Amino acid sequence: MATEKYSAASFQSVLEKANEQATKAEQHDRDKKLPQAFIMYKQTLQTYLTVIEDMLFQCIRFQERNEDLLRIITPNDKYRKPTHPQPDRSKQDTDVNDFEPTSNMNRLPGVLSITPDKPVKWSDVIGHETPKFILKLAILDRCPIKHPVMFTGKRKTLKSILLFGPTGCGKSYLTKAMIGAAKDWVCIDVNIASLMRDAPEGAEDLYVKSLFKAARLAAWCLLVLQDVQELFKPTQKPEEEHRYQKLRQSIVNEVKFINDNMTAEVTLCVATTNAPKLIDSFFATAFQKRIFIPLPRPEERMRILKQHIGKSPNTITDDQWIELADKTSGYSGEDILSIVMHTFKDTGDLTFEELSSAMGQYKPRNTPDDIQDCLKFKEANASTAV
Repeated sequence: MATEKYSAASFQSVLEKANEQATKAEQHDRDKKLPQAFIMYKQTLQTYLTVIEDMLFQCIRFQERNEDLLRIITPNDKYRKPTHPQPDRSKQDTDVNDFEPTSNMNRLPGVLSITPDKPVKWSDVIGHETPKFILKLAILDRCPIKHPVMFTGKRKTLKSILLFGPTGCGKSYLTKAMIGAAKDWVCIDVNIASLMRDAPEGAEDLYVKSLFKAARLAAWCLLVLQDVQELFKPTQKPEEEHRYQKLRQSIVNEVKFINDNMTAEVTLCVATTNAPKLIDSFFATAFQKRIFIPLPRPEERMRILKQHIGKSPNTITDDQWIELADKTSGYSGEDILSIVMHTFKDTGDLTFEELSSAMGQYKPRNTPDDIQDCLKFKEANASTAV
């Protein structure tokens, strides 16, 4: 990892420069030298913003490297005893998004305006710490509205994100957590397959333009496009291929327009796909960030098992939990949920043998080829810088 550009010494040097500028600005202010104070305050702000940007870059870079190292150095016995006990979520307050969505959104095919009664919290999403960190920044970042002077020139907020990875690894769950955290935002969920099925043939691009236009009318809007790989389905009919291509181009144009939009309104577009091999680079690179959502690690699989089983009576010991986590290697979070649902019973305690038997009957839905396709797409298109 290169650290020359973002070393601790450089941080300290820039921070000292900002402090000196701030001292001079305050002195000019006290001396009633208002024009000089204005110039120094502006220079101080720009210097502090440089420090903040570099620190955010460092946070993301080190978080990603930390997760990579954890995957390399952590043997199975390292997750036998959790360092910190899990909090009792039943005692936590439930945040309710009571924002009234735009009434006409639900009239568009495949579109659902969301006002969740019980929103998903970030703490409900197990693992994926780096994606969560980036998505939290995107949701919390309202600086262009509150402090427009901070976003002059080429400084922009994050406007578009593509989440990709194997089936059932938490991409849609992460978007639900974003919706739960996006207080006072208009949240619109779009299923691409439903949109293509229900929209009048030949008018899909008009529906897309109407959808993005409606999203831009809101002060803050989170627009989620689920399963964008449906836009790239192979077809033998030339007219259908032209239809798909026209719809893809329309979405790319709208996403790029959002990226370049410098108005105070914030529209954040998040797309998901579990088949990135179908997506071409032209479509993928329209999104400012492409984030890989991998299969869960052993310790995360154990936590997912416990989360799905919840407070159901069971006789599973600590060592058996570890063995179950090892047996689910290659399973996604959705696969693990299917295993737990398969062992549902009205009476009696859930046993280790019952879960083991269910695992033998339920195989992972993601094949090694699926995983390899995602990794190839990651190498070619994944983005890590804010």
